[in-house]
This record gives sequence, C-alpha cells and structure tokens, in this order.
Amino acid sequence: MLNKPFILIAEKPDAAKAIAKIFPHKIKNGFIEVEENNITGSSGIITYAFGHLVELADPEYIDEKYKTWSWDTLPITPDNIPLRPARGKEQQLKLIKQLANRSDIKVIINACDAGRGANRS
Repeated sequence: MLNKPFILIAEKPDAAKAIAKIFPHKIKNGFIEVEENNITGSSGIITYAFGHLVELADPEYIDEKYKTWSWDTLPITPDNIPLRPARGKEQQLKLIKQLANRSDIKVIINACDAGRGANRS
C-alpha cells in the first residue's frame, strides 16, 4: 500500500482508463480522480501522455546561427540538446506538470513504456 496521495502517468488515455477500472474514480478533463481505497490506502490521480510529450529542440533554439542551413555551421555538436514540448501536446504536458506539483501529491508513478530512456544511468 502506498498510503500517500499519488499521481500515476499512463502511456495513453486507454491505458489510464484500464488502470482506473480497479479503483473508485471520477473522470475529469485530462485526468481521472481516484478516491481513497483499500488497494492504495490513499486517493490519487491517473493521467496520461500521448506518446512522447517532449522532443529535441530545433537547431535555432540552440543558437540563432543554425536557423539557416549552411555547411559553415556543421556539425552541430552542442554539449546539451535541449528538449521542448512536442507540438500539439503542450496542454497535456502542462496539465501533468500542474497535477504532479500539487502539494498533496507525494508519489509519482511512471506507468508509461520505459523505452530507451529506461536503460540510461
């Protein structure tokens, strides 16, 4: 049992709904509110991604000189390629951030496909 309010992030809406079926819950806009229950010992939130919510930033975000393609600026080898919200997924990413930052949330559960990122140390 968790015994602490949680947010569980599923990979997609269908997965979130399937997980929520075992809990007493209410469907909201962009998330599912889980009532206190005997499985987790607490209330919580289930929300979801739509695949990748972030992507590599465009080259001009790294440096304005990369805005126009040129042999003179190749190769592009920044120390750190920044991430940006994926196009069309900004609202869901914003919602997940707001929900995860609620003061009552004590546990974050990643129920997404681990993918390549899970193997990084």
